[in-house]
Amino acid sequence: MESQRLPRYERILLVRDDRLGDSILTWPAIRTVRTLWPEAHLTALVHPSLVQLWQTLPDVDEVVACQPGASARPLVRHLRNGRYDAACLFNTNRRNLWIAWRAKVPLRVAWAGRWESRLLANRPVRLRRSHPPIHEADFAGAFVRELAGGYPLPPRAPVRPVLPSSSRLRARRWMEAHLFTKGAKPGNVDRPVFIVHPGNRGSAPNWPIEAYAELARQL
Repeated sequence: MESQRLPRYERILLVRDDRLGDSILTWPAIRTVRTLWPEAHLTALVHPSLVQLWQTLPDVDEVVACQPGASARPLVRHLRNGRYDAACLFNTNRRNLWIAWRAKVPLRVAWAGRWESRLLANRPVRLRRSHPPIHEADFAGAFVRELAGGYPLPPRAPVRPVLPSSSRLRARRWMEAHLFTKGAKPGNVDRPVFIVHPGNRGSAPNWPIEAYAELARQL
């Protein structure tokens, strides 16, 4: 039996133009895309408020803003000129499906849970977040699995964004002003800091508050 071959892509469009948390939880999947196609040009289509954040991700070659509510025609022209081989619509909605289709991206990976995907996508992800509950990072990984066409995925690797020194300095000053007060020594700012964010907007299953509390205790 012939082994599964990895499809060849030179240019891949990664669509994640929604919230901050969803974006960060998609980064492990994008690390996998880079591992599988190390020479490919990866473009991230993201919310305008998150462009600078996405630019810290070394796996991405280009970051393009997708302005909500604006006419999509200029964006379609820009993407069509990019001649992408494939698109992963991690944020699958009618507008993004239409943009990828009108941009003439030949392979369009999208969530099968929207009826528009039957018309505008040709590589559906048949998976539900809630039954059984699936972590958002694993949900994004299912898109990469479809993109790879059944080729075995490598083990998940750490994601290491590259933060400019100016951003690190601003974060340090913010921590000194807001976190290390009430008599704490300034040197504590050099210790590891973990921020636990116990909540979401309901688009994916969430932990009970007791699980977050236990995580904080273990950290």
